[in-house]
Amino acid sequence: MTSFSRLFLLLISLTFITANDFDCPHDCECRTGLNNFHILCKNNGIDQFGMEFYNMEPGEISQNRQMLRLICYTKNDFYEFLPELKLNPYIQITFYNCDINQTSIRRLEVRLFEDHQENLLNLEVTSNHFFMLSGFEKLPHLEMLAFFYNNIENIDPKLLHPMTNLRRLYFIHNNVTYLPSKLLKNNRRLEKITIEEPTLQELPDAFLSNFPNLNYVEIECRLEYLSENLFRGSKSIEKLFIRYNDLWKIPIDVFVDQENLTDLSLKSNYLKILHEGVFRNLKKLSNLDLSKNQLRNVSENLFAGLINLEVLNLRDNQIYTIASSAFAQNPLIRYLNLEQNEISLAVGNNSMFAPLKYLKKLYLANNEITEFHFNWLAKKFHFEFLDLTNNKIEKLNLKELPVNPIQDASKGVTIDLGNHKVNEMSVPEHNIDLYAYAPMELISYTVKMAYNVHLEEFFNVTAEDVVKRFITFDYYNKNQ
Repeated sequence: MTSFSRLFLLLISLTFITANDFDCPHDCECRTGLNNFHILCKNNGIDQFGMEFYNMEPGEISQNRQMLRLICYTKNDFYEFLPELKLNPYIQITFYNCDINQTSIRRLEVRLFEDHQENLLNLEVTSNHFFMLSGFEKLPHLEMLAFFYNNIENIDPKLLHPMTNLRRLYFIHNNVTYLPSKLLKNNRRLEKITIEEPTLQELPDAFLSNFPNLNYVEIECRLEYLSENLFRGSKSIEKLFIRYNDLWKIPIDVFVDQENLTDLSLKSNYLKILHEGVFRNLKKLSNLDLSKNQLRNVSENLFAGLINLEVLNLRDNQIYTIASSAFAQNPLIRYLNLEQNEISLAVGNNSMFAPLKYLKKLYLANNEITEFHFNWLAKKFHFEFLDLTNNKIEKLNLKELPVNPIQDASKGVTIDLGNHKVNEMSVPEHNIDLYAYAPMELISYTVKMAYNVHLEEFFNVTAEDVVKRFITFDYYNKNQ
């Protein structure tokens, strides 16, 4: 789930009141404080219904906003308590775990919505037991509507049509299996939408197309495919998360209009192939997550056009080949994660990392690498960390470590081989000419690996003093 808690929330915009405006209902206990009060109602000594009132700080949402939380401890119908309450115009009313069925929704609408439809801006309905959404036509001014953890199976195609001011919409774990194609027909001001419905397998064609203000989209369902026109014309989308679905392919033009996209996640799908050009118009994209798919290779032009890409996550795929020029058009990449793949990196085939002059961290753990070359690190002044743990490296060629002067805040590079024993090591044979770099300080290298007394003796005997200042070792399990 996203940042929302599993509560039943019903948020209503109303005018300023104080805790003293409430009378304590019959068979209820009431406590008041400076900015809050609490009510607990009982039936035959058993907690049935509770209320908590908070006067929220000015400026937190807007001036003079209050919150009222109603808790149905036994899921009984809460209406038996409402006649004794002075239902003043609250900013937020929270119903949690109440038994709201379709009939009760109509009663709720009459009791609360009808008198305050001009002020009602936010409505959240969570953890209840109704099966159909309808009857919200009296809420034309809603800006936010959310349904969390209900049993919704049917949605009136015209449910949202009166809500022309709707900005944020959430459907999360409601057992929804179908969304009407015209559901968002009149909601052109929509800015954010989250759909997390594990029972939903498809979205209508062009469902999220031509929304001029839409900037955030999150879809976590069981989608097996995406319509090529799904986002067509919605050019303001900046963050797009299509995670935890069942996608096995992506239409080549599905992102063609997302020129302002900065964050894209296709994590946890079943993608095996991505067409070259699928990301071609995403000039502003800085964060791309393709982790936990079934990709087998990274082709030469797969990431062509991503000139501002900074974070690329390919973790936990089945990648075994990467084209030598795969990242040639992505020089700004700072974090590259290739963990948990089948990469072997044939001898000398580290050239794909050469164009990444701003690279800071490279993750290659849990692959099939037997030998690794370091010459590509030349002039990588920002580089900090290389993770090679759980590979099959037996030979360590430290002769290739470049002598880089320190720039910016960089102080050194850590190369982590994990708890794996290296059987062969080569180090620079000659002193490094420090005077050639004076007065600049040189980047030092720390190599973390399993302890091997023979290699330690070899390094102590072979390496010159300057080299020892250049390279240090941090051993795992030295006492074993």
